[in-house]
Amino acid sequence: MKKPFSLAEFRNKSVHIVGVTGSEGSAILRLLTQEKFKNITVHDYSPLEYSERSFKVWHKGIPLRDRNNAFKIFAQDIKTVNKNFGNDYLKEIESGDIIFAPQSWRLYKRQNVPLLEAHQKGILFCSLTSLYLDLSPAKVIAVCGTVGKGSVSHLIYDVLKGSGKSVYYGGNDTWNIQSLENITSLSREDYLVLEVSHRQLQEGLQKGPFIGVLTNIYPNHLDETGLEEYKKLKYSLFTSQLSSDFAVLNNDYKDISDLAKEIKSQAVFFSTKDLKLNTKYVQIIYDYFMRNKSNHLIENIIATGAVLELLNISVEQTIKEISSSKSLQARMQKIAENGEIEWYDDVKSTTPWATLALINKLGNNLILIMGGKTKGIDYKDALKEIQKRVLKLIILESELRSEASKYLMPGSYMIAGTLKDALALSYKEAKKGTKIAVSPGAAFFYTDFIKGKSSIRQILYNL
Repeated sequence: MKKPFSLAEFRNKSVHIVGVTGSEGSAILRLLTQEKFKNITVHDYSPLEYSERSFKVWHKGIPLRDRNNAFKIFAQDIKTVNKNFGNDYLKEIESGDIIFAPQSWRLYKRQNVPLLEAHQKGILFCSLTSLYLDLSPAKVIAVCGTVGKGSVSHLIYDVLKGSGKSVYYGGNDTWNIQSLENITSLSREDYLVLEVSHRQLQEGLQKGPFIGVLTNIYPNHLDETGLEEYKKLKYSLFTSQLSSDFAVLNNDYKDISDLAKEIKSQAVFFSTKDLKLNTKYVQIIYDYFMRNKSNHLIENIIATGAVLELLNISVEQTIKEISSSKSLQARMQKIAENGEIEWYDDVKSTTPWATLALINKLGNNLILIMGGKTKGIDYKDALKEIQKRVLKLIILESELRSEASKYLMPGSYMIAGTLKDALALSYKEAKKGTKIAVSPGAAFFYTDFIKGKSSIRQILYNL
Protein backbone atom coordinates (compact mmCIF):
# COMPACT_ATOMS: atom_id res chain seq x y z
CA MET A 1 0.00 0.00 0.00
CA LYS A 2 1.20 3.51 -0.80
CA LYS A 3 -0.71 5.14 2.04
CA PRO A 4 -2.19 4.00 5.35
CA PHE A 5 -5.44 2.02 5.14
CA SER A 6 -8.57 4.12 5.56
CA LEU A 7 -11.90 2.67 6.65
CA ALA A 8 -13.80 5.45 4.89
CA GLU A 9 -11.98 4.91 1.60
CA PHE A 10 -12.85 1.21 1.34
CA ARG A 11 -16.23 1.06 3.09
CA ASN A 12 -18.10 0.79 -0.22
CA LYS A 13 -15.39 -1.05 -2.18
CA SER A 14 -15.18 -4.78 -2.94
CA VAL A 15 -13.33 -6.36 -0.01
CA HIS A 16 -12.17 -9.99 0.11
CA ILE A 17 -11.05 -11.74 3.31
CA VAL A 18 -9.12 -15.00 2.92
CA GLY A 19 -8.95 -17.66 5.65
CA VAL A 20 -11.92 -16.19 7.47
CA THR A 21 -12.19 -18.92 10.13
CA GLY A 22 -8.62 -18.16 11.24
CA SER A 23 -7.52 -15.79 13.98
CA GLU A 24 -6.61 -13.02 11.55
CA GLY A 25 -9.47 -13.40 9.08
CA SER A 26 -12.23 -13.59 11.69
CA ALA A 27 -10.85 -10.50 13.48
CA ILE A 28 -10.78 -8.52 10.23
CA LEU A 29 -14.35 -9.63 9.41
CA ARG A 30 -15.51 -8.53 12.87
CA LEU A 31 -14.01 -5.05 12.39
CA LEU A 32 -15.33 -4.52 8.86
CA THR A 33 -18.80 -5.82 9.73
CA GLN A 34 -18.86 -3.55 12.76
CA GLU A 35 -17.80 -0.64 10.52
CA LYS A 36 -20.74 -1.32 8.12
CA PHE A 37 -18.71 -2.36 5.08
CA LYS A 38 -21.17 -3.05 2.26
CA ASN A 39 -19.45 -5.50 -0.09
CA ILE A 40 -17.50 -8.21 1.76
CA THR A 41 -16.65 -11.62 0.33
CA VAL A 42 -15.05 -14.18 2.64
CA HIS A 43 -13.07 -17.26 1.60
CA ASP A 44 -12.11 -20.38 3.49
CA TYR A 45 -10.57 -23.67 2.36
CA SER A 46 -12.80 -25.66 4.72
CA PRO A 47 -16.43 -26.38 3.67
CA LEU A 48 -19.05 -24.15 5.27
CA GLU A 49 -20.51 -27.04 7.30
CA TYR A 50 -17.09 -27.44 8.99
CA SER A 51 -16.66 -23.74 9.72
CA GLU A 52 -17.29 -24.13 13.46
CA ARG A 53 -14.69 -26.86 13.80
CA SER A 54 -12.18 -24.88 11.74
CA PHE A 55 -12.81 -21.70 13.73
CA LYS A 56 -12.29 -23.47 17.05
CA VAL A 57 -9.10 -25.19 15.89
CA TRP A 58 -7.60 -21.86 14.82
CA HIS A 59 -8.61 -20.30 18.15
CA LYS A 60 -7.38 -23.29 20.16
CA GLY A 61 -5.62 -21.39 22.94
CA ILE A 62 -8.69 -19.44 24.03
CA PRO A 63 -10.68 -20.74 27.03
CA LEU A 64 -13.65 -22.85 25.95
CA ARG A 65 -16.36 -20.41 27.05
CA ASP A 66 -14.65 -17.49 25.32
CA ARG A 67 -14.12 -19.60 22.20
CA ASN A 68 -17.79 -20.55 22.07
CA ASN A 69 -18.86 -16.93 22.53
CA ALA A 70 -16.42 -15.80 19.83
CA PHE A 71 -17.85 -18.37 17.42
CA LYS A 72 -21.41 -17.16 18.05
CA ILE A 73 -20.36 -13.65 17.03
CA PHE A 74 -18.48 -15.03 14.01
CA ALA A 75 -21.53 -17.06 12.93
CA GLN A 76 -23.61 -13.88 12.95
CA ASP A 77 -20.95 -11.97 11.01
CA ILE A 78 -20.74 -14.47 8.13
CA LYS A 79 -24.52 -14.39 7.66
CA THR A 80 -24.18 -10.86 6.31
CA VAL A 81 -21.45 -11.42 3.69
CA ASN A 82 -20.78 -13.32 0.46
CA LYS A 83 -19.24 -16.73 1.20
CA ASN A 84 -16.80 -18.82 -0.84
CA PHE A 85 -16.08 -21.94 1.23
CA GLY A 86 -14.76 -25.36 0.26
CA ASN A 87 -14.89 -25.91 -3.49
CA ASP A 88 -15.65 -22.21 -4.06
CA TYR A 89 -12.50 -21.10 -2.20
CA LEU A 90 -10.96 -18.03 -3.91
CA LYS A 91 -13.74 -17.85 -6.49
CA GLU A 92 -13.65 -14.41 -8.20
CA ILE A 93 -10.87 -13.29 -5.87
CA GLU A 94 -9.54 -10.98 -8.59
CA SER A 95 -12.74 -8.92 -8.46
CA GLY A 96 -11.64 -7.43 -5.14
CA ASP A 97 -10.42 -3.87 -4.73
CA ILE A 98 -8.49 -5.04 -1.67
CA ILE A 99 -7.62 -8.47 -0.29
CA PHE A 100 -6.95 -9.31 3.33
CA ALA A 101 -4.94 -12.55 3.39
CA PRO A 102 -3.53 -14.39 6.40
CA GLN A 103 0.21 -14.25 6.99
CA SER A 104 0.52 -17.94 6.02
CA TRP A 105 -0.99 -17.73 2.55
CA ARG A 106 2.32 -18.06 0.69
CA LEU A 107 2.97 -21.40 2.42
CA TYR A 108 0.08 -23.11 0.60
CA LYS A 109 1.08 -22.58 -3.00
CA ARG A 110 -1.10 -25.32 -4.52
CA GLN A 111 -4.29 -24.09 -2.84
CA ASN A 112 -3.53 -20.40 -3.37
CA VAL A 113 -2.63 -20.12 -7.06
CA PRO A 114 -5.49 -17.62 -7.70
CA LEU A 115 -4.27 -15.56 -4.75
CA LEU A 116 -0.73 -15.47 -6.10
CA GLU A 117 -2.06 -14.40 -9.51
CA ALA A 118 -4.09 -11.61 -7.89
CA HIS A 119 -0.97 -10.46 -6.04
CA GLN A 120 1.07 -10.48 -9.25
CA LYS A 121 -1.60 -8.43 -11.03
CA GLY A 122 -1.18 -5.68 -8.46
CA ILE A 123 -4.44 -6.02 -6.57
CA LEU A 124 -4.04 -4.34 -3.21
CA PHE A 125 -3.17 -6.69 -0.32
CA CYS A 126 -3.30 -5.65 3.32
CA SER A 127 -2.22 -7.48 6.49
CA LEU A 128 -3.59 -7.59 10.01
CA THR A 129 -0.44 -5.81 11.23
CA SER A 130 -1.00 -2.95 8.79
CA LEU A 131 -4.56 -2.54 10.02
CA TYR A 132 -3.43 -2.31 13.62
CA LEU A 133 -0.70 0.21 12.84
CA ASP A 134 -2.68 2.30 10.35
CA LEU A 135 -5.86 2.58 12.41
CA SER A 136 -4.68 2.72 16.02
CA PRO A 137 -4.72 6.11 17.76
CA ALA A 138 -3.10 4.40 20.77
CA LYS A 139 0.62 4.15 21.41
CA VAL A 140 1.71 0.96 19.62
CA ILE A 141 4.54 -1.21 20.95
CA ALA A 142 5.43 -3.86 18.34
CA VAL A 143 7.83 -6.72 19.07
CA CYS A 144 9.56 -8.88 16.48
CA GLY A 145 12.52 -11.26 16.44
CA THR A 146 13.28 -14.93 15.85
CA VAL A 147 13.02 -15.93 19.52
CA GLY A 148 11.30 -14.18 22.40
CA LYS A 149 8.83 -11.91 20.62
CA GLY A 150 5.82 -13.60 22.21
CA SER A 151 7.31 -13.59 25.69
CA VAL A 152 8.50 -9.97 25.50
CA SER A 153 5.21 -8.68 24.11
CA HIS A 154 3.25 -10.47 26.85
CA LEU A 155 5.60 -9.19 29.54
CA ILE A 156 5.13 -5.62 28.32
CA TYR A 157 1.37 -6.15 28.31
CA ASP A 158 1.41 -7.64 31.83
CA VAL A 159 3.49 -4.80 33.28
CA LEU A 160 1.31 -2.10 31.70
CA LYS A 161 -1.88 -3.81 32.82
CA GLY A 162 -0.52 -4.34 36.33
CA SER A 163 0.43 -0.65 36.41
CA GLY A 164 -3.19 0.34 35.82
CA LYS A 165 -2.78 1.34 32.18
CA SER A 166 -5.43 0.78 29.52
CA VAL A 167 -3.71 -1.78 27.29
CA TYR A 168 -4.72 -4.10 24.44
CA TYR A 169 -2.96 -7.02 22.76
CA GLY A 170 -2.93 -8.45 19.24
CA GLY A 171 -0.90 -9.71 16.31
CA ASN A 172 0.85 -13.01 15.78
CA ASP A 173 -0.43 -14.76 18.91
CA THR A 174 -3.35 -17.00 17.86
CA TRP A 175 -3.80 -18.23 21.45
CA ASN A 176 -5.64 -15.01 22.36
CA ILE A 177 -8.58 -13.07 20.96
CA GLN A 178 -7.44 -10.19 18.76
CA SER A 179 -8.19 -6.59 19.80
CA LEU A 180 -8.89 -5.33 16.29
CA GLU A 181 -12.61 -4.73 16.83
CA ASN A 182 -11.68 -2.19 19.54
CA ILE A 183 -9.28 -0.27 17.32
CA THR A 184 -11.54 2.69 16.48
CA SER A 185 -12.48 3.25 20.13
CA LEU A 186 -8.91 3.49 21.42
CA SER A 187 -7.47 6.82 22.54
CA ARG A 188 -4.02 8.37 22.64
CA GLU A 189 -3.86 7.44 26.32
CA ASP A 190 -4.19 3.73 25.55
CA TYR A 191 -1.48 1.22 24.66
CA LEU A 192 -1.57 -1.50 22.03
CA VAL A 193 1.04 -4.28 22.21
CA LEU A 194 1.65 -6.35 19.07
CA GLU A 195 3.62 -9.51 18.47
CA VAL A 196 4.80 -9.36 14.86
CA SER A 197 6.13 -12.20 12.70
CA HIS A 198 8.18 -11.77 9.52
CA ARG A 199 5.24 -13.06 7.45
CA GLN A 200 3.03 -10.27 8.77
CA LEU A 201 5.49 -7.78 7.29
CA GLN A 202 5.53 -9.21 3.76
CA GLU A 203 2.83 -6.88 2.45
CA GLY A 204 4.81 -3.85 3.65
CA LEU A 205 4.01 -1.14 6.18
CA GLN A 206 3.11 2.49 5.72
CA LYS A 207 3.17 3.41 9.39
CA GLY A 208 5.59 2.19 12.05
CA PRO A 209 5.03 1.63 15.77
CA PHE A 210 5.75 4.21 18.47
CA ILE A 211 8.12 1.66 19.98
CA GLY A 212 9.55 -1.22 17.97
CA VAL A 213 11.51 -4.02 19.64
CA LEU A 214 13.89 -6.47 17.94
CA THR A 215 14.75 -9.30 20.32
CA ASN A 216 17.30 -11.16 18.15
CA ILE A 217 17.81 -12.66 14.69
CA TYR A 218 18.79 -16.24 13.86
CA PRO A 219 18.60 -18.01 10.48
CA ASN A 220 14.97 -19.14 10.29
CA HIS A 221 12.25 -19.90 7.73
CA LEU A 222 14.94 -20.45 5.11
CA ASP A 223 12.54 -22.75 3.26
CA GLU A 224 10.45 -19.64 2.57
CA THR A 225 13.01 -16.91 2.03
CA GLY A 226 16.75 -16.33 2.06
CA LEU A 227 18.47 -15.10 5.20
CA GLU A 228 19.03 -11.58 3.88
CA GLU A 229 15.39 -11.25 2.87
CA TYR A 230 14.33 -12.61 6.27
CA LYS A 231 16.43 -9.94 8.01
CA LYS A 232 15.11 -7.25 5.68
CA LEU A 233 11.54 -8.16 6.58
CA LYS A 234 12.29 -7.93 10.31
CA TYR A 235 14.02 -4.58 9.81
CA SER A 236 11.05 -3.19 7.86
CA LEU A 237 9.16 -2.77 11.14
CA PHE A 238 11.64 0.02 11.92
CA THR A 239 12.21 1.63 8.53
CA SER A 240 8.66 3.04 8.58
CA GLN A 241 9.13 4.70 11.98
CA LEU A 242 9.41 8.45 12.52
CA SER A 243 12.19 10.36 14.29
CA SER A 244 9.89 10.71 17.32
CA ASP A 245 9.59 6.91 17.60
CA PHE A 246 11.91 4.47 19.39
CA ALA A 247 13.73 1.30 18.29
CA VAL A 248 14.67 -1.00 21.19
CA LEU A 249 17.48 -3.19 19.87
CA ASN A 250 19.50 -6.12 21.20
CA ASN A 251 23.11 -5.04 20.93
CA ASP A 252 24.37 -8.63 21.34
CA TYR A 253 23.68 -9.21 17.61
CA LYS A 254 25.87 -7.12 15.28
CA ASP A 255 23.33 -7.08 12.46
CA ILE A 256 20.79 -5.58 14.84
CA SER A 257 23.14 -2.98 16.31
CA ASP A 258 24.05 -1.91 12.77
CA LEU A 259 20.37 -1.32 12.02
CA ALA A 260 20.49 1.82 14.18
CA LYS A 261 22.52 3.56 11.44
CA GLU A 262 19.78 3.00 8.86
CA ILE A 263 16.62 4.16 10.63
CA LYS A 264 15.10 7.53 11.57
CA SER A 265 13.85 6.44 14.99
CA GLN A 266 15.80 6.81 18.22
CA ALA A 267 17.78 3.64 19.01
CA VAL A 268 17.81 2.28 22.55
CA PHE A 269 20.13 -0.68 23.15
CA PHE A 270 20.05 -3.48 25.71
CA SER A 271 22.59 -6.23 26.25
CA THR A 272 23.34 -9.28 28.38
CA LYS A 273 26.98 -9.31 27.22
CA ASP A 274 28.05 -5.67 27.38
CA LEU A 275 26.30 -4.46 30.53
CA LYS A 276 27.66 -0.92 30.37
CA LEU A 277 25.33 -0.31 27.38
CA ASN A 278 22.28 -0.78 29.59
CA THR A 279 20.68 2.21 31.23
CA LYS A 280 20.72 2.37 35.02
CA TYR A 281 17.03 1.39 35.00
CA VAL A 282 17.67 -1.73 32.88
CA GLN A 283 20.77 -2.66 34.88
CA ILE A 284 18.79 -2.57 38.14
CA ILE A 285 16.32 -5.01 36.58
CA TYR A 286 19.15 -7.19 35.26
CA ASP A 287 20.85 -7.34 38.66
CA TYR A 288 17.59 -8.15 40.45
CA PHE A 289 16.63 -11.06 38.22
CA MET A 290 20.13 -12.49 38.17
CA ARG A 291 19.76 -12.81 41.96
CA ASN A 292 16.12 -13.90 42.05
CA LYS A 293 14.24 -16.73 40.35
CA SER A 294 11.92 -15.88 37.46
CA ASN A 295 9.71 -17.68 34.96
CA HIS A 296 11.34 -15.68 32.17
CA LEU A 297 14.66 -15.50 30.32
CA ILE A 298 16.93 -12.62 31.30
CA GLU A 299 17.24 -11.42 27.69
CA ASN A 300 13.44 -11.08 27.50
CA ILE A 301 13.28 -9.38 30.88
CA ILE A 302 15.74 -6.60 30.05
CA ALA A 303 14.16 -6.02 26.61
CA THR A 304 10.91 -5.49 28.48
CA GLY A 305 12.61 -3.18 30.94
CA ALA A 306 14.02 -1.01 28.15
CA VAL A 307 10.49 -0.49 26.83
CA LEU A 308 8.89 0.22 30.20
CA GLU A 309 11.52 2.84 30.99
CA LEU A 310 10.49 4.70 27.83
CA LEU A 311 6.88 4.56 29.03
CA ASN A 312 7.78 6.02 32.45
CA ILE A 313 6.81 2.97 34.48
CA SER A 314 8.84 2.91 37.69
CA VAL A 315 11.59 0.31 37.96
CA GLU A 316 10.00 -1.01 41.17
CA GLN A 317 6.66 -1.52 39.42
CA THR A 318 8.31 -3.22 36.46
CA ILE A 319 10.18 -5.66 38.72
CA LYS A 320 7.00 -6.38 40.68
CA GLU A 321 4.91 -7.15 37.60
CA ILE A 322 7.59 -9.22 35.84
CA SER A 323 8.05 -11.24 39.04
CA SER A 324 4.35 -12.15 39.11
CA SER A 325 3.96 -12.70 35.34
CA LYS A 326 3.36 -16.34 34.44
CA SER A 327 4.92 -18.25 31.56
CA LEU A 328 2.96 -18.26 28.32
CA GLN A 329 0.94 -21.27 27.35
CA ALA A 330 3.22 -23.81 25.66
CA ARG A 331 6.32 -21.68 26.34
CA MET A 332 8.53 -23.13 29.10
CA GLN A 333 5.24 -23.85 30.87
CA LYS A 334 5.31 -26.31 33.77
CA ILE A 335 2.18 -28.40 33.29
CA ALA A 336 2.60 -31.27 35.76
CA GLU A 337 4.71 -32.67 38.58
CA ASN A 338 4.43 -35.72 40.81
CA GLY A 339 6.93 -34.92 43.54
CA GLU A 340 9.80 -36.55 41.65
CA ILE A 341 9.45 -35.44 38.01
CA GLU A 342 8.41 -32.15 36.39
CA TRP A 343 6.89 -31.87 32.91
CA TYR A 344 7.16 -28.79 30.69
CA ASP A 345 5.21 -27.80 27.59
CA ASP A 346 7.44 -25.74 25.28
CA VAL A 347 5.63 -26.55 22.02
CA LYS A 348 5.88 -22.95 20.80
CA SER A 349 9.67 -23.28 20.56
CA THR A 350 10.00 -23.89 16.83
CA THR A 351 13.71 -23.17 16.42
CA PRO A 352 16.80 -24.87 17.91
CA TRP A 353 17.77 -21.57 19.56
CA ALA A 354 14.48 -21.44 21.46
CA THR A 355 15.07 -25.01 22.61
CA LEU A 356 18.60 -24.11 23.73
CA ALA A 357 17.10 -21.24 25.70
CA LEU A 358 14.87 -23.78 27.46
CA ILE A 359 17.93 -25.89 28.35
CA ASN A 360 19.68 -22.78 29.70
CA LYS A 361 16.65 -22.15 31.90
CA LEU A 362 15.89 -25.68 33.12
CA GLY A 363 19.42 -27.09 33.36
CA ASN A 364 20.96 -30.32 32.11
CA ASN A 365 18.99 -32.86 34.17
CA LEU A 366 16.50 -32.86 31.35
CA ILE A 367 14.89 -35.38 29.03
CA LEU A 368 14.06 -33.50 25.85
CA ILE A 369 11.47 -34.41 23.20
CA MET A 370 11.93 -32.76 19.80
CA GLY A 371 10.57 -33.11 16.26
CA GLY A 372 9.03 -31.33 13.30
CA LYS A 373 9.87 -29.63 10.02
CA THR A 374 13.28 -28.00 9.70
CA LYS A 375 12.46 -24.90 7.59
CA GLY A 376 15.79 -25.05 5.77
CA ILE A 377 17.77 -24.38 8.97
CA ASP A 378 21.27 -25.83 9.35
CA TYR A 379 20.92 -27.99 12.48
CA LYS A 380 24.42 -29.43 12.62
CA ASP A 381 25.90 -27.38 15.46
CA ALA A 382 22.63 -26.89 17.33
CA LEU A 383 21.77 -30.59 17.47
CA LYS A 384 25.25 -31.47 18.69
CA GLU A 385 25.02 -28.82 21.40
CA ILE A 386 21.53 -29.91 22.46
CA GLN A 387 22.45 -33.62 22.57
CA LYS A 388 25.55 -32.85 24.65
CA ARG A 389 23.65 -30.82 27.22
CA VAL A 390 20.62 -32.98 28.02
CA LEU A 391 20.25 -36.22 29.96
CA LYS A 392 18.33 -37.94 27.16
CA LEU A 393 17.21 -36.76 23.73
CA ILE A 394 14.12 -38.22 22.05
CA ILE A 395 13.31 -37.18 18.47
CA LEU A 396 9.99 -37.95 16.82
CA GLU A 397 9.92 -39.35 13.28
CA SER A 398 10.05 -36.19 11.19
CA GLU A 399 12.36 -34.02 9.07
CA LEU A 400 14.28 -33.23 12.24
CA ARG A 401 14.94 -36.92 12.87
CA SER A 402 16.41 -37.14 9.36
CA GLU A 403 18.68 -34.20 10.15
CA ALA A 404 19.75 -35.82 13.42
CA SER A 405 20.78 -38.99 11.57
CA LYS A 406 23.33 -36.90 9.63
CA TYR A 407 24.98 -35.27 12.62
CA LEU A 408 24.46 -37.41 15.74
CA MET A 409 25.96 -40.81 16.48
CA PRO A 410 23.55 -43.76 16.40
CA GLY A 411 22.51 -44.57 19.95
CA SER A 412 23.17 -41.02 21.21
CA TYR A 413 19.45 -40.24 20.94
CA MET A 414 16.19 -42.18 20.91
CA ILE A 415 13.48 -42.24 18.25
CA ALA A 416 9.71 -42.32 18.78
CA GLY A 417 6.88 -42.58 16.28
CA THR A 418 4.26 -40.61 18.19
CA LEU A 419 4.16 -38.05 20.98
CA LYS A 420 2.44 -40.65 23.19
CA ASP A 421 5.35 -43.05 22.61
CA ALA A 422 7.90 -40.31 23.32
CA LEU A 423 6.26 -39.28 26.60
CA ALA A 424 5.97 -42.91 27.71
CA LEU A 425 9.65 -43.48 26.87
CA SER A 426 10.72 -40.32 28.70
CA TYR A 427 8.76 -41.34 31.81
CA LYS A 428 10.42 -44.77 31.75
CA GLU A 429 13.88 -43.16 31.54
CA ALA A 430 13.24 -40.48 34.19
CA LYS A 431 14.57 -40.60 37.73
CA LYS A 432 13.88 -38.50 40.79
CA GLY A 433 14.67 -34.86 40.07
CA THR A 434 14.42 -35.24 36.28
CA LYS A 435 12.62 -32.66 34.17
CA ILE A 436 10.88 -33.70 30.93
CA ALA A 437 10.18 -31.10 28.25
CA VAL A 438 8.46 -31.17 24.88
CA SER A 439 10.38 -28.50 22.99
CA PRO A 440 10.22 -29.25 19.24
CA GLY A 441 13.05 -27.02 18.00
CA ALA A 442 11.30 -27.27 14.64
CA ALA A 443 8.05 -26.25 12.95
CA PHE A 444 4.55 -27.72 12.64
CA PHE A 445 4.85 -29.92 15.74
CA TYR A 446 1.28 -29.16 16.84
CA THR A 447 -0.08 -29.93 13.37
CA ASP A 448 1.90 -33.15 12.94
CA PHE A 449 1.77 -34.62 16.44
CA ILE A 450 -1.07 -33.05 18.48
CA LYS A 451 -3.85 -31.69 16.24
CA GLY A 452 -6.71 -34.19 16.13
CA LYS A 453 -4.91 -36.37 18.68
CA SER A 454 -4.35 -36.25 22.44
CA SER A 455 -2.79 -33.18 24.06
CA ILE A 456 0.33 -33.44 26.21
CA ARG A 457 -1.78 -33.15 29.37
CA GLN A 458 -4.16 -35.89 28.20
CA ILE A 459 -1.27 -38.24 27.45
CA LEU A 460 0.35 -37.57 30.83
CA TYR A 461 -2.94 -38.19 32.63
CA ASN A 462 -3.13 -41.65 31.08
CA LEU A 463 0.51 -42.65 31.57
